[in-house]
Amino acid sequence: MRPIIQEMADDYEIFLRMLWEPRKMEPFPIQVQIARNFYMSPNLRRVLLAFRGEGKTEMNASYGVWKLYREPDSTGMILSAREQRSIDIVSAMLRTIKTYDFLSHLVPSMDDLAGRKRFTVGCRQDKSDTQPSVVAYGVGSQITGNHVDWAIPDDIEIPQNSVTVEAREKIKEVFRELEDIINPGGEILGVGTPQTEDSVYFGLPEKYIITRVPAEYPDPKNDKDSKHVPEFVFKEMQRTRSQPGDPVMPEKFGRAELLEKRAQQGLSRYSLQMLLDPAAADETRYPLKLRDFIVWNVDGAMAPRRLLHGKTKPAREIPSVGMGNDQFYWPIHVDEEYAPYERSIMYVDPAGMGADEVGYYVGKTLNAHIFITAGGGMKGGYDDATMMKLITTAIEQDVKEIHVESNWGGGKDGSMYIDKLRGMLLRTGLKIEVFPVHNTGQKEIRIIETLEPAMNSHRVVLDERVARDQELMQQVTRMQRERGCLKHDDRVEALAGVVGVLREHLVLDPDILMQEAEERERLELLNEFLGEAGLRSTQTRAPSMLRSRGSKSSRFRRRRR
Repeated sequence: MRPIIQEMADDYEIFLRMLWEPRKMEPFPIQVQIARNFYMSPNLRRVLLAFRGEGKTEMNASYGVWKLYREPDSTGMILSAREQRSIDIVSAMLRTIKTYDFLSHLVPSMDDLAGRKRFTVGCRQDKSDTQPSVVAYGVGSQITGNHVDWAIPDDIEIPQNSVTVEAREKIKEVFRELEDIINPGGEILGVGTPQTEDSVYFGLPEKYIITRVPAEYPDPKNDKDSKHVPEFVFKEMQRTRSQPGDPVMPEKFGRAELLEKRAQQGLSRYSLQMLLDPAAADETRYPLKLRDFIVWNVDGAMAPRRLLHGKTKPAREIPSVGMGNDQFYWPIHVDEEYAPYERSIMYVDPAGMGADEVGYYVGKTLNAHIFITAGGGMKGGYDDATMMKLITTAIEQDVKEIHVESNWGGGKDGSMYIDKLRGMLLRTGLKIEVFPVHNTGQKEIRIIETLEPAMNSHRVVLDERVARDQELMQQVTRMQRERGCLKHDDRVEALAGVVGVLREHLVLDPDILMQEAEERERLELLNEFLGEAGLRSTQTRAPSMLRSRGSKSSRFRRRRR
């Protein structure tokens, strides 16, 4: 029989039980599975995403002590979003070492470093090593210069530091820096909670194994629900004969406790903190949804008089970059009657510096709907080739007005850009008016407050080619009210620009507009009929005897696609 000292050195679960036993604590079954399958995994790059209250931070502290117990000469690092949290973990490790007799050899001696932020074990053999046994840092601290055998990034992603692309990039940089300071064969063990669907944890390189343990058992048949959930969770689910939605740790968080937490926290916070599912929080954080668009293969010259939005015809053939189950839908009804557009414009957002694009979209109106018929993004900006591409698109789309964002540089109020575009239009003989648009206020809020009402009322119709522009839809669905939330927003800004210019048409009632158009056409038909008879009509409305004969617009009838 092996001595207990050797058993504790070989098995983290046994070591954990020995630490908790004097406190009359015993690991819950799911904690035992996490200790066996996550903490003792042979993979050197792994991340644990576990629900709040699971005890992962205490298990991290215990695991750090276990690493020193096994290899007193090893060195480690604890990192957190806030340095104070990492200091608390290091302090907990030091208290644990000082509490148990079987750890007394690790207690720092008078000559050893023994502060709250770092300490060095007293039994270290290599006295020449100046690296502390354990050191605490916060995200943003200067960690270069350290060389460690293991690192535990504990909750380095929190709501306050993960809102924008730039902020998340700083967190990613932490993982990159760890790769530089970790010794060959070293271990990086991350623990935390994702804050958005764009969480840094989900974007780690493939060599990182992600283990997700939610507070409720997921549905094994639902791929999204069970994403990153390890096999040991489902085995525990079978062993306890649990159903999807049952508590994973009923000893601490039973059904009643989880229902109370859901009521106290709200679905959004509960989904993040307990289910590790950011989709509900993203519903409010990301207000622009693909499902609010109408997708239709629109014509360049005419459009259906009426399209009805609905969610019974998902456009599964169009790849979706939406959050969760968000996707495009075809209209549930399309009129067979087509009519010419009332207005046709292009909006251009000139490129700034670096990797910025020229964003441009063509918008047309009919019956209180805005049809986005063409557009995209182009590298370039002030050069002739880019401007000729804009002009060519304007010709193809029969554009009558071009509106240009004038906040961009290129001369005072962007006048040089606009003057050049006007000059090229003049040389081509095109009579297209160019209007400067000067926007004020925070860009992200302006984009949301322009697009959200139009989309929520289902008045924006996208050509299928525009809907398939994944870069545009990525920008649309990731737009937030926080400044700098997107690294690139040229396309969504141009889309919001064209909707902003045309939104005055959205205040009208499409049913009334359609009735008025039909009345005008009936009157034209009446006048045509009377003119052929040598008579003249003084009526302003078509008589009922003619209303059943159809209308002149029958020449615009199209077969529904």
